[in-house]
Amino acid sequence: MKLTSWLAVALCALGCGLAAPLLEELSPEARYRAAAALGCLVVATLAYYEGERWLGQDSGEGEEGSKVPQDLGEFIVREEEKSDTPGDIDGYENVYDVKSGGFSRVKQVRRTTTKEVYALKLTNIHRAFDEGQVSHTLNEKEILSSVDHPFIVKLYTTFKDTNYVYFLLEFVGGGELFDVIKKEKKLKVEAAKFYAANVIAALEYLHGKKIAFRDLKSENLLLDRQGYLKVIDFGMSRFVHDKCHTFAGTLDYVSPELLSMDPYTEHVDWWALGCLVYEMLTGSTPFKGTEEERLEAMRAHSIRFEDDFDPVARDLVERLLHPKYSKRLGTGSNAGVQIRSHPWFKGFDWAALMKRQMDAPKFDSGMPKLSLITPKKLVTRSLSVRAAVEAEPPESPRTYSPTAIDTFFKGF
Repeated sequence: MKLTSWLAVALCALGCGLAAPLLEELSPEARYRAAAALGCLVVATLAYYEGERWLGQDSGEGEEGSKVPQDLGEFIVREEEKSDTPGDIDGYENVYDVKSGGFSRVKQVRRTTTKEVYALKLTNIHRAFDEGQVSHTLNEKEILSSVDHPFIVKLYTTFKDTNYVYFLLEFVGGGELFDVIKKEKKLKVEAAKFYAANVIAALEYLHGKKIAFRDLKSENLLLDRQGYLKVIDFGMSRFVHDKCHTFAGTLDYVSPELLSMDPYTEHVDWWALGCLVYEMLTGSTPFKGTEEERLEAMRAHSIRFEDDFDPVARDLVERLLHPKYSKRLGTGSNAGVQIRSHPWFKGFDWAALMKRQMDAPKFDSGMPKLSLITPKKLVTRSLSVRAAVEAEPPESPRTYSPTAIDTFFKGF
């Protein structure tokens, strides 16, 4: 208890002592009421000086009363901006193909003049039309254009041609957190805590802008040169003005509301965080099987923990994955502060994290390092991005008119 609280109690006790002779002159019933009033005064005084720590988790204080910062944004140190970027693919040369999946793929590209390296995400316009993904593509651009955070991949510009829309992004070359977990089998507690803190900071920032990420998973978290995480792939994200009703995400990380097709908010991202913490500490996600089997396990709060699972981390996971939304950690108006105030983060230096002054985890395997990425198709000679794209076979048998493309993808 704080020194000020003890002083307040002492003053109340002194007041009670001074009032004792007066109480003797009262009737028994009056003395009882007066004593009750003095007791309430002591409690009220303590509540005033101790704040909300006794009343709930929204106070932003840890178990020992150590203050948890309410706004992490005040500690952000902005990174140095790259030089101006040309607004079409003719200004870049292809380096190699990093990843492909769905109707999008990512290339590492290099600016022809300055040799600065970027990631270029190509989304096939015609497949986006065919598969009903136009709105997702538009949401991705709108959201990435509106965010600026050290743990979220940076969008520099977008452009389009008759076949693709292009997202020119910051290149994050340390590989996926998924690969780190796979190689290490499971992470040590301090490493998992560091990565979880990266994610919490990013989600808290997104939720402050009423953005639901909706696809948090270890594959969508890349390690940068310093070993910090960057959240990538905002194709499933959307602004939440009231409630969401559509299914989105990856089955291993989705909440019971999503599986039951019930309305939900951005707080489903905190459920995914619980799955991620469990995955980092065990090497696998907590729920397996069919959708029905997963939902049954979620509702039964059936999570298997090994004997050596960190008990404080277990409490965090169980509370993030509580089957009842109203009892789940991370569903209040100050969800990020609630989670950062959990005992698992006791003593964690959030200011140092946001200033990128904290040492990232080191691994016996030498990870992370830039050579982690194994290109699917290494380019052995200089080739412009346009030439590389034109040399590839078309991805969709149908083509849509330039008018339709300009109408739907206006702004790219």
